[in-house]
Amino acid sequence: MRKTYICILFLFLALTMNNSKVKAQINGFSLVFPDGTIHSLKFGASYDQVKTQLKSRFLDRQVFSFGPGSDSYRKLIILDDFKLGNKFNRVYFFFDHNGQLYKFNFNTIHRTADYLEPFVYEDGAYLNVIFTRKYGNPHKCYKNPNILGIKDNYITKLCIWKLKGLNVFTGYSTESLEYFAVGSVSSKKMERKYNLFIKNKKTSSAEKAATQF
Repeated sequence: MRKTYICILFLFLALTMNNSKVKAQINGFSLVFPDGTIHSLKFGASYDQVKTQLKSRFLDRQVFSFGPGSDSYRKLIILDDFKLGNKFNRVYFFFDHNGQLYKFNFNTIHRTADYLEPFVYEDGAYLNVIFTRKYGNPHKCYKNPNILGIKDNYITKLCIWKLKGLNVFTGYSTESLEYFAVGSVSSKKMERKYNLFIKNKKTSSAEKAATQF
């Protein structure tokens, strides 16, 4: 019965949205995210550019910046209470080892396990509708996982899009025993380079450690 309800909700949302491209709006300002563009910022924008742009358009209490951390290169900016369609989200802006924007995530409201079904699943279905309107039909979708299939600091995929130059997917995750849906968009080229940098850094660290005893 629950699964049927989610399917009906997904179909209802798809049918009730108008034919224009979906835009997330707050205070009359549109945040558009095709091709990695956010507030006229594109992948490769610097940490300072993103921070300045967001602070010029949103309330100070909504924009949080972190970094660099102990690794000297990890930086993160969070935009809180962003209304994507009719649901509030938290937007995470991720930066690579060169301090350039390479990924952003929409995280829905965090809910405890007793609200996983249907509310968190509804949020996942809603993100799917928005991403489908923006990027076309997904390449592959999976059934909603049960509670054991959603792990801390890991995104269990819901739908995946195959797009040139972009990694795009939706899914679910959990943090501090609270569950939420995630919509993620990243530059394939930049994320690949960043992952290689992290891998090489770990290898170099291990090699150095091996000489210390």
